[in-house]
Amino acid sequence: KFMERREFLKRSLSALIASSQPAVAQTNALTEETKPKKIYLTIDDGPGKYTRLILDNLRGNHAVFYIIGSCAISKSGISSAEEMILEGNILGNHSYSHAVFSRTSTDKIKWEIEKTDEIIEKIYKNIGIKRPVRLFRFPYGDDGNSCNKNQIKDFLNSLDYKIQFWDVDTLDWRYYSKNHQLSTESIMNLCSKAKEGNIVLVHERDFTANNIIPFYAQSGKYNLILPA
Repeated sequence: KFMERREFLKRSLSALIASSQPAVAQTNALTEETKPKKIYLTIDDGPGKYTRLILDNLRGNHAVFYIIGSCAISKSGISSAEEMILEGNILGNHSYSHAVFSRTSTDKIKWEIEKTDEIIEKIYKNIGIKRPVRLFRFPYGDDGNSCNKNQIKDFLNSLDYKIQFWDVDTLDWRYYSKNHQLSTESIMNLCSKAKEGNIVLVHERDFTANNIIPFYAQSGKYNLILPA
Protein backbone atom coordinates (compact mmCIF):
# COMPACT_ATOMS: atom_id res chain seq x y z
CA LYS A 1 0.00 0.00 0.00
CA PHE A 2 2.84 2.35 0.81
CA MET A 3 4.43 1.76 -2.60
CA GLU A 4 1.07 2.30 -4.33
CA ARG A 5 0.69 5.57 -2.44
CA ARG A 6 4.19 6.59 -3.40
CA GLU A 7 3.54 5.89 -7.09
CA PHE A 8 0.31 7.88 -6.88
CA LEU A 9 2.20 10.85 -5.48
CA LYS A 10 4.79 10.59 -8.24
CA ARG A 11 2.07 10.71 -10.90
CA SER A 12 0.46 13.65 -9.15
CA LEU A 13 3.73 15.55 -9.29
CA SER A 14 3.86 15.40 -13.08
CA ALA A 15 0.23 16.46 -13.45
CA LEU A 16 0.05 19.12 -10.76
CA ILE A 17 3.29 21.08 -10.71
CA ALA A 18 1.82 23.71 -8.45
CA SER A 19 1.29 21.21 -5.64
CA SER A 20 4.61 19.43 -6.04
CA GLN A 21 6.26 20.66 -2.83
CA PRO A 22 3.46 19.57 -0.45
CA ALA A 23 3.38 16.17 -2.15
CA VAL A 24 7.14 15.70 -1.73
CA ALA A 25 6.92 16.71 1.92
CA GLN A 26 4.15 14.19 2.50
CA THR A 27 6.16 11.45 0.79
CA ASN A 28 9.21 12.20 2.95
CA ALA A 29 7.08 12.18 6.09
CA LEU A 30 5.65 8.79 5.18
CA THR A 31 9.13 7.43 4.50
CA GLU A 32 10.37 8.50 7.94
CA GLU A 33 7.25 7.11 9.61
CA THR A 34 7.61 3.66 8.07
CA LYS A 35 11.39 3.38 8.31
CA PRO A 36 12.35 0.69 10.88
CA LYS A 37 13.79 2.15 14.07
CA LYS A 38 17.25 0.95 15.07
CA ILE A 39 17.20 -0.31 18.66
CA TYR A 40 19.36 -2.38 20.98
CA LEU A 41 17.40 -5.33 22.35
CA THR A 42 18.85 -6.63 25.62
CA ILE A 43 17.64 -9.84 27.25
CA ASP A 44 18.41 -10.43 30.93
CA ASP A 45 18.58 -13.43 33.27
CA GLY A 46 19.44 -16.35 31.01
CA PRO A 47 20.37 -18.81 29.83
CA GLY A 48 17.23 -20.75 30.71
CA LYS A 49 14.44 -22.89 29.41
CA TYR A 50 13.13 -20.18 27.07
CA THR A 51 16.46 -19.43 25.40
CA ARG A 52 15.82 -21.67 22.40
CA LEU A 53 12.35 -20.22 21.81
CA ILE A 54 13.73 -16.69 22.03
CA LEU A 55 16.47 -17.49 19.51
CA ASP A 56 13.91 -19.06 17.17
CA ASN A 57 11.62 -16.04 17.40
CA LEU A 58 14.48 -13.61 16.81
CA ARG A 59 14.63 -15.16 13.32
CA GLY A 60 18.18 -14.11 12.56
CA ASN A 61 17.95 -10.78 14.36
CA HIS A 62 20.46 -10.10 17.12
CA ALA A 63 20.43 -9.08 20.77
CA VAL A 64 22.64 -8.79 23.84
CA PHE A 65 21.96 -11.61 26.27
CA TYR A 66 22.91 -10.52 29.79
CA ILE A 67 23.58 -13.89 31.36
CA ILE A 68 23.73 -14.86 35.02
CA GLY A 69 26.92 -16.81 35.64
CA SER A 70 25.30 -19.49 37.79
CA CYS A 71 22.87 -20.24 34.94
CA ALA A 72 25.71 -20.89 32.51
CA ILE A 73 27.71 -23.57 34.33
CA SER A 74 25.52 -26.61 33.69
CA LYS A 75 25.82 -28.59 30.48
CA SER A 76 22.51 -27.19 29.17
CA GLY A 77 23.39 -23.66 30.27
CA ILE A 78 26.73 -23.74 28.48
CA SER A 79 25.09 -25.18 25.37
CA SER A 80 22.43 -22.44 25.35
CA ALA A 81 25.05 -19.71 25.81
CA GLU A 82 27.07 -21.16 22.92
CA GLU A 83 23.96 -21.12 20.73
CA MET A 84 23.43 -17.45 21.58
CA ILE A 85 26.90 -16.62 20.26
CA LEU A 86 26.78 -18.92 17.24
CA GLU A 87 23.55 -17.26 16.12
CA GLY A 88 25.18 -13.83 16.12
CA ASN A 89 24.31 -12.50 19.54
CA ILE A 90 26.57 -11.06 22.25
CA LEU A 91 26.92 -12.33 25.81
CA GLY A 92 26.88 -9.68 28.52
CA ASN A 93 27.78 -10.06 32.21
CA HIS A 94 24.82 -9.82 34.63
CA SER A 95 26.71 -11.02 37.74
CA TYR A 96 26.95 -14.57 39.04
CA SER A 97 23.87 -14.77 41.28
CA HIS A 98 21.87 -11.62 40.47
CA ALA A 99 22.74 -10.18 43.87
CA VAL A 100 21.46 -6.83 45.16
CA PHE A 101 24.70 -4.85 44.96
CA SER A 102 23.70 -2.16 47.44
CA ARG A 103 23.35 -4.89 50.07
CA THR A 104 26.43 -6.88 49.07
CA SER A 105 30.04 -6.42 50.13
CA THR A 106 32.47 -4.94 47.64
CA ASP A 107 34.63 -8.07 47.68
CA LYS A 108 31.63 -10.30 46.95
CA ILE A 109 30.52 -8.00 44.11
CA LYS A 110 33.98 -8.15 42.54
CA TRP A 111 33.89 -11.94 42.79
CA GLU A 112 30.41 -12.01 41.16
CA ILE A 113 31.66 -9.91 38.26
CA GLU A 114 34.98 -11.70 37.79
CA LYS A 115 33.54 -15.21 38.10
CA THR A 116 30.95 -14.52 35.40
CA ASP A 117 33.59 -12.85 33.24
CA GLU A 118 35.65 -16.05 33.40
CA ILE A 119 32.60 -18.14 32.45
CA ILE A 120 31.81 -15.93 29.46
CA GLU A 121 35.43 -15.90 28.34
CA LYS A 122 35.59 -19.69 28.48
CA ILE A 123 32.37 -20.08 26.47
CA TYR A 124 33.71 -17.85 23.69
CA LYS A 125 37.04 -19.71 23.63
CA ASN A 126 35.32 -23.12 23.56
CA ILE A 127 33.65 -22.32 20.26
CA GLY A 128 36.62 -20.44 18.81
CA ILE A 129 34.96 -17.04 18.51
CA LYS A 130 36.65 -13.85 19.70
CA ARG A 131 34.68 -11.96 22.31
CA PRO A 132 33.71 -8.69 20.59
CA VAL A 133 33.04 -6.46 23.59
CA ARG A 134 32.70 -6.66 27.37
CA LEU A 135 29.27 -5.44 28.50
CA PHE A 136 27.97 -5.33 32.05
CA ARG A 137 24.49 -4.72 33.44
CA PHE A 138 23.84 -4.27 37.14
CA PRO A 139 21.25 -6.67 38.59
CA TYR A 140 18.05 -4.67 39.18
CA GLY A 141 19.91 -1.67 37.79
CA ASP A 142 21.45 -1.36 41.29
CA ASP A 143 25.01 -0.02 40.95
CA GLY A 144 25.83 -0.29 44.66
CA ASN A 145 25.55 1.89 47.74
CA SER A 146 27.09 5.28 48.52
CA CYS A 147 30.24 3.60 49.86
CA ASN A 148 31.11 1.24 47.02
CA LYS A 149 29.62 2.74 43.84
CA ASN A 150 32.89 4.21 42.64
CA GLN A 151 34.92 1.14 43.60
CA ILE A 152 32.60 -1.10 41.58
CA LYS A 153 32.74 1.14 38.52
CA ASP A 154 36.53 1.42 38.77
CA PHE A 155 36.75 -2.37 38.97
CA LEU A 156 34.56 -2.76 35.88
CA ASN A 157 36.71 -0.21 34.04
CA SER A 158 39.84 -2.17 34.99
CA LEU A 159 38.31 -5.19 33.22
CA ASP A 160 37.46 -3.09 30.13
CA TYR A 161 33.73 -3.36 30.73
CA LYS A 162 31.17 -0.98 29.29
CA ILE A 163 28.21 -0.49 31.62
CA GLN A 164 24.82 -0.62 29.91
CA PHE A 165 21.55 0.47 31.51
CA TRP A 166 18.38 0.92 29.38
CA ASP A 167 16.03 3.51 27.90
CA VAL A 168 12.86 1.41 27.71
CA ASP A 169 11.87 -0.96 30.51
CA THR A 170 9.11 -3.19 29.12
CA LEU A 171 8.19 -4.35 32.66
CA ASP A 172 7.60 -7.79 31.15
CA TRP A 173 8.16 -9.44 34.56
CA ARG A 174 5.01 -7.76 35.86
CA TYR A 175 2.88 -9.99 33.67
CA TYR A 176 3.51 -12.60 36.37
CA SER A 177 3.29 -10.30 39.39
CA LYS A 178 0.59 -11.07 41.96
CA ASN A 179 0.39 -7.58 43.42
CA HIS A 180 1.41 -5.40 40.48
CA GLN A 181 0.34 -7.37 37.43
CA LEU A 182 0.27 -5.67 34.06
CA SER A 183 -1.91 -6.81 31.16
CA THR A 184 -0.58 -7.91 27.80
CA GLU A 185 -1.91 -4.68 26.30
CA SER A 186 -0.12 -2.51 28.87
CA ILE A 187 3.21 -4.25 28.41
CA MET A 188 3.01 -4.20 24.62
CA ASN A 189 2.16 -0.50 24.79
CA LEU A 190 5.38 0.06 26.72
CA CYS A 191 7.25 -1.95 24.08
CA SER A 192 5.91 0.28 21.32
CA LYS A 193 7.49 3.35 22.94
CA ALA A 194 10.98 2.31 21.78
CA LYS A 195 12.57 5.07 19.72
CA GLU A 196 15.54 5.24 17.40
CA GLY A 197 18.73 4.28 19.24
CA ASN A 198 16.98 3.13 22.43
CA ILE A 199 18.23 0.28 24.61
CA VAL A 200 15.28 -1.99 25.43
CA LEU A 201 15.16 -4.23 28.50
CA VAL A 202 13.35 -7.58 28.50
CA HIS A 203 13.81 -10.82 30.44
CA GLU A 204 13.97 -14.50 29.60
CA ARG A 205 10.33 -15.33 30.27
CA ASP A 206 7.61 -17.27 28.48
CA PHE A 207 5.56 -14.11 27.91
CA THR A 208 8.56 -12.30 26.46
CA ALA A 209 9.54 -15.15 24.17
CA ASN A 210 6.05 -15.48 22.71
CA ASN A 211 4.99 -11.83 22.55
CA ILE A 212 7.74 -9.25 22.88
CA ILE A 213 10.47 -10.94 20.86
CA PRO A 214 8.22 -11.43 17.80
CA PHE A 215 7.03 -7.81 18.12
CA TYR A 216 10.56 -6.44 17.90
CA ALA A 217 11.99 -9.04 15.51
CA GLN A 218 9.13 -9.76 13.13
CA SER A 219 6.86 -6.70 12.93
CA GLY A 220 9.09 -4.80 10.49
CA LYS A 221 8.97 -1.76 12.78
CA TYR A 222 12.43 -2.27 14.26
CA ASN A 223 15.96 -3.03 13.16
CA LEU A 224 17.82 -4.82 15.97
CA ILE A 225 21.44 -3.74 16.15
CA LEU A 226 24.40 -4.63 18.38
CA PRO A 227 26.78 -2.32 20.28
CA ALA A 228 30.30 -2.08 18.91
